[in-house]
Amino acid sequence: TMAPGDTQEVVVAEIVAGAIPGVDRISAIGLLKFYDRQAQVAYDNNFDLPVPPPVPNVTVVGSEDGPLNGVYYSLDNKIVLNWGTDPANYLATENSNSKGYVFEGYNVYQLPNASASVSEGKRIATYDVANGVGKIEDLVFDINTGSVVKLPVQFGNDSGIKRYLEITGDVFNNGEPLINGIRYYYAVTAYNFNPDPQVVPNNLENPIQILTIIPQSNTPGYEFGEEQGSTLTVTH
Repeated sequence: TMAPGDTQEVVVAEIVAGAIPGVDRISAIGLLKFYDRQAQVAYDNNFDLPVPPPVPNVTVVGSEDGPLNGVYYSLDNKIVLNWGTDPANYLATENSNSKGYVFEGYNVYQLPNASASVSEGKRIATYDVANGVGKIEDLVFDINTGSVVKLPVQFGNDSGIKRYLEITGDVFNNGEPLINGIRYYYAVTAYNFNPDPQVVPNNLENPIQILTIIPQSNTPGYEFGEEQGSTLTVTH
């Protein structure tokens, strides 16, 4: 009931579901309800939506000065990724809290090429906060069944946080040793988690930023810095 001259704001969401292989007219209704929950969360937050943690700043040991023509050159038959060299960056990532979505961990992926999507990659490591959360399940659309189901989406195991990874094997080649001169592709992401059972999704992860890396033998005159596992005295 409105009096003359009253105004009322009306927000309309137009939601479409279907046109995906495996989705028939019945499962499209379940998918529509799933999208509706996401739209409702956006509306309830005045369209000011939570975001993933800040993207990890990853350096490649052996190529600390950055890429050469878009390519990082690493160590002899080995790649070491390090996202712990920039304290301002990793503290911003690990202390992030976006509307109840709190930092939970890091994922490391190997990708088949420089333009691959995360679904084409293989997760080779997860380092998550030791807080009892571990594996995270969420509602997702399962293309194999055409239904919205609860599935594992993050695979932490309360391992604790690490900010580097030494890689010597190629997961796309049955773990065979890395070969000098061959291009390999990796990405490191951060993800967060919201324990509220009403929110969809309950975790947010950075889009991948793929690094192209070539392991190589050490050139004559190369000076080694501190190796992984070395100790040094720190005065606060």
